[in-house]
Amino acid sequence: MISEEQIKHASEGLKALAHELRLTIICHLMDTELCVGDLAAKTGASQSNLSQHLTKMKNLGVIASEKRGQHVYYSLVDSQWSDVVLALQAMYCPKVKIKA
Repeated sequence: MISEEQIKHASEGLKALAHELRLTIICHLMDTELCVGDLAAKTGASQSNLSQHLTKMKNLGVIASEKRGQHVYYSLVDSQWSDVVLALQAMYCPKVKIKA
């Protein structure tokens, strides 16, 4: 049986996927770590909008950040997030292939 605490923790983590831009960010971070500028170029979102979502995802424990010089690079905390995205892909867009 899954405990109430585990359900709450899972629900909090799934909030990271509950927004189109955050899901897009996770998809881009499946292959490599990226800085805000790279993510802006790939998503078309403004850097300020991305920063807000990246902060939320970091607070939810989905991504980590590392400062290198003037840039902050983001990566997935756990490769199991890639598995979640691949499961969603199988359910919602089975003809589209996302690199794992």
